[in-house]
Amino acid sequence: MGGGGRTSVAVALLVLMTLASLAPATSAVVDPDVFRSGCGRFQSLYSGDIDGDGYTEILFGTYEGYIVQLQYRAGDLFLEWESPRHNERCWGLAVGDCDDDGEIEIVVGDGEGDLFVYDAVTHDLEWKRQEKMVRDAHGIVIADLEDDGTTEILVGTGYKTDQGWGTLYVWAGDGSSEQPLRTYGPYDSRLRGIGVADLDADGEKEIVFGSGVNLGDIEGQGYLRVIDAATGRLEWESEDIGGDIQGVVVYDTDLDERPNIVVGSGYRYREGHVSVFQYDPVEDTYVEQWHTENIGPKAWGVAVGDIDGDGVVEIVVGNQPGYIRILDAASGTVEWKSDLLGTDIFGMVLDDVDLDGRMDIVASQGGYQGKGDFTSGYSEPHIYIIDGSTKEFKHVLGERDIWGSVLTGILLLLVLVALVELSILAKIRLAEREAREAARATEKARAAGGPDAGEGVATGGVPGWNVDLGDEEDAPRPPGGGTS
Repeated sequence: MGGGGRTSVAVALLVLMTLASLAPATSAVVDPDVFRSGCGRFQSLYSGDIDGDGYTEILFGTYEGYIVQLQYRAGDLFLEWESPRHNERCWGLAVGDCDDDGEIEIVVGDGEGDLFVYDAVTHDLEWKRQEKMVRDAHGIVIADLEDDGTTEILVGTGYKTDQGWGTLYVWAGDGSSEQPLRTYGPYDSRLRGIGVADLDADGEKEIVFGSGVNLGDIEGQGYLRVIDAATGRLEWESEDIGGDIQGVVVYDTDLDERPNIVVGSGYRYREGHVSVFQYDPVEDTYVEQWHTENIGPKAWGVAVGDIDGDGVVEIVVGNQPGYIRILDAASGTVEWKSDLLGTDIFGMVLDDVDLDGRMDIVASQGGYQGKGDFTSGYSEPHIYIIDGSTKEFKHVLGERDIWGSVLTGILLLLVLVALVELSILAKIRLAEREAREAARATEKARAAGGPDAGEGVATGGVPGWNVDLGDEEDAPRPPGGGTS
């Protein structure tokens, strides 16, 4: 290949390496298989430094019954811990000091209604409660419900059936009781979105939670309720919002120093919305401030915060079709919408994962076994880490990096072609050098044989070059006149 060909190879290499650098980074360490299926579903997703080592951990639950803990360091994510296997649908997850010992615990709930508490540093099992609650212990909050200095674990349960089985259980955070301290309900079903705060400024905490449909593809049965945290007394119940309310976050969205309730709703392939409620002291009730148009179905992955450092609060929401939207929290106006990422983005948290001083969006995605869409290419499990300011996808975890593999293959092929060309070029140059040496040998032979010396057979064996050494009879003879 000439100079132009070699230049083309170099340009191609440069272009491919540039494209590779623009692709979202996959983890070079974490095997995609650890994400299994349904990772981080129903807000079973957490990001933060849970063990005080100065690095960010990301935890998520899976359909298969595992809690997985990753750690971010040196620009990549590493597998740090996989829990023992629990029952399937391990989508209850909370992190905090639940026993008031100054140390962090990981609280886990699974699909059979069992509860487990692990030490966040050693990952030792501190205590567990099994066969004490109804199925699907997926809504977990660690809070001091009565402001008495003692922390409780609040667990929301319930699954699809023809009866309302949704029950709230209050457990002693230190595991000192074999039975729940209190139970509230039953309510409809699927008590997964839960918040705890003093919502009406009466000096006492309330529990706000959403519920969902019981069974079948039916209209409605999506209610938001507020109860007294200490007694369970019902303080307020919304009208039927329509569909499951699975995303519930308490946050001062309009910065008026009063908490708001952010709700994500939707069911199956019906409409889904984000709504914001707040207690009105004049009306002495909770009123809806705004709701979005249809951004569903299943607008369940909800997180709230100032994601871009502009002093204004945003709401980030993922849905079943596979979009992430950023909404202005004061009005619901859509500020940004992702490309289609794939179905079931139901986990969403905000955190500065890489400690660069900017907030990141951490979103989890994936269908799970037993669902018809599990075989779809859009239901593979992923965790996305997105820069809240630039909207750059910093990491796509769970990706098998097919694009990177293709790039690597092309790069290796081009390198192989370049090596072959270099080998051919080296052989050509060697032949040229040997030819030059043969030519010099011919000149020397002519000089030694006088003016009659002619062309003959090449001594160097290089085709195209011949050196005539004369007839054998005319060749120099050894001393004594004999033949050699």
